[in-house]
Amino acid sequence: MLRLRSAAPRASRPSVLLALFDGASRLSDGQCYLSRARLVSNGGTYACPPGGVSTPRTQLPAGTYILIPSTFDPFEGGFELLAYAADGALRVEQLAR
Repeated sequence: MLRLRSAAPRASRPSVLLALFDGASRLSDGQCYLSRARLVSNGGTYACPPGGVSTPRTQLPAGTYILIPSTFDPFEGGFELLAYAADGALRVEQLAR
């Protein structure tokens, strides 16, 4: 399960979404290629609840996944991404900003 939230005040809190893909390929320059990727989980529609948006609890086979957090409108501010997984079952690597 993944959760994304913003600490922005309610009036300026962005609408956010999480999308998790598998089957992505990494290019030699470190960028990701998603043309053959498959959406395996998402947080529904863009929303801005106080607790943020989350993906449903999902069991995934071992592999590499790409998480794309996005905002509906442009937004500059901090976010917190929480990942819930069994001990030792998760390794996180940032590909791009």
